[in-house]
Amino acid sequence: IGADFNAEKTPAYRRLTVLENGIPVDKFIEVPNNFFVERTDTHQILGNNVTSTYSIFDFRDAAMYYFSILEQLKNKGYQITPAFAKIWENGARLFIQHKIGGGQVMGEPVDSYLSLITSHDKSSGFVLALSTVRLFCSNQIHRMLKNASMRMVLRHTTNNGARIEAEAAQMIAMEKANRAALEEYAQSLAMTKITDANLFNAFAKYKALDTMTTQRQVNNFEYLAGNLMACYNMPDVANYRGTALGAYYAASDAFQHVEPLRNSKTRDQKMIEASLDGNVELGVFTDTVVQMAR
Repeated sequence: IGADFNAEKTPAYRRLTVLENGIPVDKFIEVPNNFFVERTDTHQILGNNVTSTYSIFDFRDAAMYYFSILEQLKNKGYQITPAFAKIWENGARLFIQHKIGGGQVMGEPVDSYLSLITSHDKSSGFVLALSTVRLFCSNQIHRMLKNASMRMVLRHTTNNGARIEAEAAQMIAMEKANRAALEEYAQSLAMTKITDANLFNAFAKYKALDTMTTQRQVNNFEYLAGNLMACYNMPDVANYRGTALGAYYAASDAFQHVEPLRNSKTRDQKMIEASLDGNVELGVFTDTVVQMAR
């Protein structure tokens, strides 16, 4: 995926214009304790404003570290399957994901994934994250698991070399807690009865329909509401239609697969964000549905 390159810190300079014999001359002055990060093969700048304490963890080393943890999981009986890998922004960020097991939650088939994301642009440290995916349409459904931790973060100022076995054990514990919390959360949603009106009113509140002032905004809302209701009536939601869990699945379909992308995000970026942080929009909307049903 093009991640086999080195990065290095180079001093950052500030340009100053001074007069020499009355003639403006540009001079470049090194900024103390301020560095750029650049690729050694292309010399592209990957980040700036790092300090002397920032330690570069090259992507090949990060990948080997990640695969060492996967090997520990494999030795503990986990089935490891490659899922997704991507490098983007000229090599500033790296994402790798593997399936590490599967099972059922509320009778639904789900898989657990381990993801690695790291960067050379200060956008993230070395992050290992768990996500749980419903198999019908690859919905990320782990967002609201308040009782489970989903990630470990190692800063680029940390010595990462001696922690693999301990972190693999921690990841196993996190995966088990994640699945238990998901079961508990899904059960609570399945027990919350809703009507179509609850679902529509929750969506209207979530999208702030009462503040819309133009016909274009209202038309857009109607279009998105139609998409949500269409997803709610799809076969993969049939078992939970009439409950908050059905609304959860329908909103996950609509938000991640149907709604147009905003802020120039790609589908890959949106998937990566969901893998790391869950779907924030989905969590907020589901809370609103539950409130409407009370």
